Amino acid sequence: MAEQGAETAAGGIRLCDFIQARQAAILEEWERRARSLPVAKHLQRVALRDHIPQILERISLVVGSSYPGTRGKLEELPDKHALERLDEGYDLRTATEELSALRDTILELWEQEVAVGISVREVRQLDRAIDETITASATRFSLARERTLRALDRVSSAALGTGDLNTFLPQLMTVLLETVAAVDSVAILLRDEQDTLRVRAAMGLEQERLQGGSTRVGEGFAGTVAARREPLLLRDAAVDPLARGASARGRGIHALYGVPLIHEDRVIGVAYMGSCTAYDFSEDDQQLLRMMAQRATSLIVQAQLTERLRQSEARLQAIVDHAGAAIYVKDAEGRLLVTNRHMEARLGRPREELIGKRDEELWPEEVARTLRATDLRALAGGVPVTVEEVVPGEDGPHTYLSVKFPLPAEHGRPAALGSISTDITERKQVEEALLETSERMRAILDTAVDSIITIDEHGVMQGVNAATTRLFGYAPEELLGCDVSMLMPEPYRREHDRYIRNYLRTGVRKVIGIGREVLGRRKDGSVFPMELAVSETRLARGRVFTGLVRDISQRKEAERSQALLVEAGTVLAQSLDVHTILRNIASLVVTHLSDYCMMDLLGEDGQLHRLEVLSRDPAHKELIRQVMPFSPRLGSESPVARVFETGEMAVVDITSEWLDRAARNAEHRAVLEELAPRSSVILPLKARGRMLGVLNLASREPGRMARPSLVTVAQGVADRAAIAIDNARLYQEAREAVRVREDVVAIVSHDLRNPLNAISLSASTLIKREDLDARTAKAATRIYAAADRAHRLIRDLLDFTQARVGGIPIHPQPVELGGLARQVVEEIRSAYPERHLELRVEAGSWVEADPDRLAQVMANLLGNAMQHSPPDSPIQASARVEGEGVLFEVHNLGAPISAEVFPTLFEPFQRGQEHRTGSRGSLGLGLFISRQIVEAHRGNIEVRSHEGDGTTFTVRLPLRPRS
Repeated sequence: MAEQGAETAAGGIRLCDFIQARQAAILEEWERRARSLPVAKHLQRVALRDHIPQILERISLVVGSSYPGTRGKLEELPDKHALERLDEGYDLRTATEELSALRDTILELWEQEVAVGISVREVRQLDRAIDETITASATRFSLARERTLRALDRVSSAALGTGDLNTFLPQLMTVLLETVAAVDSVAILLRDEQDTLRVRAAMGLEQERLQGGSTRVGEGFAGTVAARREPLLLRDAAVDPLARGASARGRGIHALYGVPLIHEDRVIGVAYMGSCTAYDFSEDDQQLLRMMAQRATSLIVQAQLTERLRQSEARLQAIVDHAGAAIYVKDAEGRLLVTNRHMEARLGRPREELIGKRDEELWPEEVARTLRATDLRALAGGVPVTVEEVVPGEDGPHTYLSVKFPLPAEHGRPAALGSISTDITERKQVEEALLETSERMRAILDTAVDSIITIDEHGVMQGVNAATTRLFGYAPEELLGCDVSMLMPEPYRREHDRYIRNYLRTGVRKVIGIGREVLGRRKDGSVFPMELAVSETRLARGRVFTGLVRDISQRKEAERSQALLVEAGTVLAQSLDVHTILRNIASLVVTHLSDYCMMDLLGEDGQLHRLEVLSRDPAHKELIRQVMPFSPRLGSESPVARVFETGEMAVVDITSEWLDRAARNAEHRAVLEELAPRSSVILPLKARGRMLGVLNLASREPGRMARPSLVTVAQGVADRAAIAIDNARLYQEAREAVRVREDVVAIVSHDLRNPLNAISLSASTLIKREDLDARTAKAATRIYAAADRAHRLIRDLLDFTQARVGGIPIHPQPVELGGLARQVVEEIRSAYPERHLELRVEAGSWVEADPDRLAQVMANLLGNAMQHSPPDSPIQASARVEGEGVLFEVHNLGAPISAEVFPTLFEPFQRGQEHRTGSRGSLGLGLFISRQIVEAHRGNIEVRSHEGDGTTFTVRLPLRPRS
């Protein structure tokens, strides 16, 4: 047998060697079997295997020994294993089954390996080793469990006695101090929301030092235990760096053992014990602290929850009591279970008198019945019910807004009813007042002509009036709650939301408080001009914007019409040529009104003649020109000729029959068909009661020319065109008359000059003869003066004709104005020796001028001065330099020039007062010719005439630069 025990048959393996060699397989199979035990199902592999690998190693040594194994050979492993299993919640039976499973696993796997030749001696040795392990574990398990149960019993008793942590924790530590003889100090630290461990209770040597202490998770001894989430043992805390407290060193704490308090995988605190005498704690002591910590953790959490619940209930009651509403809870039969102060004040009774009472005991019968009915609705429906309830009060009825809701029991059926009742009496009164105000405001808004739209900060429409629906074509329900941009065309629609955001962010206004003209978009897609004014109101819930919208389509149409008529007036005023006017009219109307324009004017032959046609589309330019030869014939069926004959405007929708009547022939009809006009307005051109022609405006768009606004504008254009055409014709006639008159004047003046020269020469010859008697000499002198006067009249007529045709010719040269003035004055003095004529000249008055023409001006002004002043009054003349000019002035003391003559004094054929009364004088061309001569020299002539000061004519000429 001994030989067989050493070596298995057929080259098999000994059991001890098998255990060592197949340890991994044994552990794997054992773990599978152990997992069948309920307590082991959820243990991690490390915790499940625990000391099993070491136990297998020791069993292999015992089995391989020649002598039966003893407890000493297994050493303390069974004890440690038993304590660990106690920690994991094993009972004695489960711990035994686990070790028995280890034996069965070894034997079955060994049997499979060797098949035959099993050593009985090794099997016996295995049984003894397993039995010894079971016995040792069971003994240790029982002792430790009994000790632990006693301690836990005391902990549970302490917890049952109070739910207050401040009472429970000291009792827990007292149990530990009394159970473990080596313990001198105990502390429990609880973790707060800031990851700080704060000492909640401490007893023993460090009690005073630890009270109120704290440490961060991860720092110090307790913080390290919490961070590692596993027990930690220090064998000499007095020197270990993790025991940071000087007290631990000063008081000589050696062994220090701490365990984390873990609830639902979260560290809620740390418990530790210390000893001044021992440098280590036994496995029993460590296991006891772990078990007590495990039990205490759930009790601490429960106590914390209880404490929080009490605090929550207190806070909830405080909230309920301070709520501005009546809050109460009733059971299913309607008895009050909970009330608050508002409810007590509402009923005028303390809480103690209300609890247990029903509605019929607190309210009048009718009120109680109504309240109970709403209670039953909420209970029966199982959902909250909101109702308004009216109950009596000392100051009259009060209206409450009550929210009643069922409070379900465990099985979901309502067990009680909760209610929150808010006194809305004042609010109802305000609401009624607001409703009345709102109805009045709505009536005002709905009768407003302008559209009024209210939007919020997001551009969502909150309110619209009746005018808005009429203006935009939407029903109110289609607008409310929608973005106001739906009423805008692009680009306003795209930019609107961005504008609001920019305004809310920056405060920069573009419309708000300012107003502007924009475009609106109706439901049918049509776009119209509108005037928009926006105001802003700040309310508690945010800003509200109110837009006042006014349709300005008619105003814009009127403005466009006015602008077009103004443009027509401006364009027509630019020319007095008939053909230019017709061309301008046609261009204007096809730009703004119609697609085609045709203009026919009455000719000298009594028929209409087509003088202008134009098309808006350049592609039809040549086509429209083809209708030029086909002017309407008066007396025919032509609708255009009919307008001329009746003088009445015609607005027509063009049909095939209308084209037949309007066409002169087939060729004309084909051109009209290709032009495809669909509507037309035909207007007579009438001025000063005479018919001038016809203006025909046509469009390719059906009905366009029948629009009232367009017809009005077309009539205005036709009226202005008629006036312009009439004015142009009158102007041409006037120009022709002037031309004829000027030709006659020029011819007559030229033809009279020769006989007058002969008369002047003959009279001059007679005057120079010495043998004339006085009577003959006087007659010859009179003939010479009359011929000279006639000669001057002819000269004035010729100068006038030259001024009208192309201007009076001048031949400038350097002239000293003072010297020229002396020469002219001397000639005047010799002609009028009886008059007193004064002259003042200033040296250096040089000008660039025609001396003959300037002398003509001086003679005209001096002659007028003598003609229009008293014979005994002086005539004053002067020539001087002033600034950059040279002045020649003539002053007389005659009667002032009348106000009616002043504006036309320098116009042709204007004569003084004495000429209108029949006295002799000139043709009234002198001042006109004088001004023409002065202006030809780049100068000007002015006159001043006042009562008492006389009359002064001033000629200003530019000073000749010095060379």
